[in-house]
Amino acid sequence: MRRCIYCLGEKDEADFNREHVVQEAFDVFHSNNVVLTCVCRACNQLFGDTIDLYISRDSMEGYDRYGSGQKSPSEFKSLGKRSGARLTFAKDGPLRGALGGLTRSPDGASLEVTTAPCVGFAPYPGGGVPVVSAR
Repeated sequence: MRRCIYCLGEKDEADFNREHVVQEAFDVFHSNNVVLTCVCRACNQLFGDTIDLYISRDSMEGYDRYGSGQKSPSEFKSLGKRSGARLTFAKDGPLRGALGGLTRSPDGASLEVTTAPCVGFAPYPGGGVPVVSAR
């Protein structure tokens, strides 16, 4: 019996697998990379489906894989509404204060910035009465 370093559960040897200290998603693996063997399959899967997913897809490091050419933009997979990454547009431009994110271009050749649906309020030019403006 072995103990998992995360859940502290006592489990059979067959319940353990390899945990990559640097995620495989970053494509930097060679036979001598740091790998832990003291993490149970259940914990490894849980972290792979949550934390690792956000780091590899939903962080600046994840986005840099596409900007540096390490990954093709055609491979980009957004987390959609589950995404925690947000872009805020400049306060002096036409999209001032709007939120956005990255999406794959229609041809898959690049990543594009897209705006999230938003509603803004602005003074009415004739009398200062707020009106709704959708972007």
